Amino acid sequence: MRRMLLALAITTVCTAIGVSAQSPDAGERFGIGTFQLEGRTFTGLALRDEVVIDLAAAASAANVQVPTDMLEIIAQYDTGVGDRLKGIVRTVASQLGANRPAYVHDLEAVDTLKPFTPVGVLQARSNYLEHFLEMGGGARDAEVDQDARQETRTQVLSDPPDSIPGYWERAADDRRQNPYLFSVQPTAYVGDGDPIEVATGREWTDFECEMAAVIGSPARRVSIDQASDYIFGYMIVNDVSDRGPGGGGWLMGKNSPHPSGPWITPKEFIDPLNVPVTFTLSGRVMQNSTSAWAIHNAYDLTHFASNILELHPGHVIAIGTPSGVGTAREPPIYMQPGDTAVCTYEGLGTLTNPVVAEAAR
Repeated sequence: MRRMLLALAITTVCTAIGVSAQSPDAGERFGIGTFQLEGRTFTGLALRDEVVIDLAAAASAANVQVPTDMLEIIAQYDTGVGDRLKGIVRTVASQLGANRPAYVHDLEAVDTLKPFTPVGVLQARSNYLEHFLEMGGGARDAEVDQDARQETRTQVLSDPPDSIPGYWERAADDRRQNPYLFSVQPTAYVGDGDPIEVATGREWTDFECEMAAVIGSPARRVSIDQASDYIFGYMIVNDVSDRGPGGGGWLMGKNSPHPSGPWITPKEFIDPLNVPVTFTLSGRVMQNSTSAWAIHNAYDLTHFASNILELHPGHVIAIGTPSGVGTAREPPIYMQPGDTAVCTYEGLGTLTNPVVAEAAR
């Protein structure tokens, strides 16, 4: 019963702040990414987690004009490019089989690179309540008993902070903490299969499996209920974090290699308010949750970020990680050379990355 009431409360909050789940009939889901085959790099459409369509070759065969630069696709998707991509997907989906087009490749046969280098990166701090609690001495395992901790939830949110004038105005009944965003260097982003390097002398490399919104239109002071209009799509980010001592601050702690991708799924195929997430480390489940538990969702954070700066196509906003991170466990569990990190969001794909010692330069 408590879980039902909590789910109802989350739905009530979402309704109160003007957001709703998206469930359009947009055709077959696909992702847009960057791939490599026999030394050639190309923009492609990932379909059914099984095949990749070479976009330039498919567009030529269909005699349609589409950009193949990722930033151009992101910026032009809502002005006709998206419809053309969906037309290509419909055509290819009807031809999958023994005589499929030569520009369709098995996903396993290509290398999946990072989708693109973001224009800018903003990431949310402690944006899942369970993670907020575990970092302060709360939960110590991924298997969090949501029912038993409902009272703790109420206590944590019973004394909300003041508004942030000009940036985050609180409704009278909004009892959440204020949003908190920090910057990460875009060059920290790597792709599926790329190594997560444990820096020399550092033994505290942690994982944070996150969902990220990719901005598709220039956005300045957009409202929460209109924020979805400015989002192009969603992808996965593993916010690899150095938790060790040394006083290096956020630059040191948050700029290790961050796996991203494996591609970007356009927003019409995803309900960002309820996406199941699982993270495993060398086969052990460490995080098992859903984006529904985020304190501030993708729409909230787009609104907040756009009040601080003008967002541009290609900006990335990662909405934070659920509970289960390594540093919060007893004893802590950090990624070690030889581990394999696997981050999955339903409908967004899977990032699989080996953990290695930092290479000699």
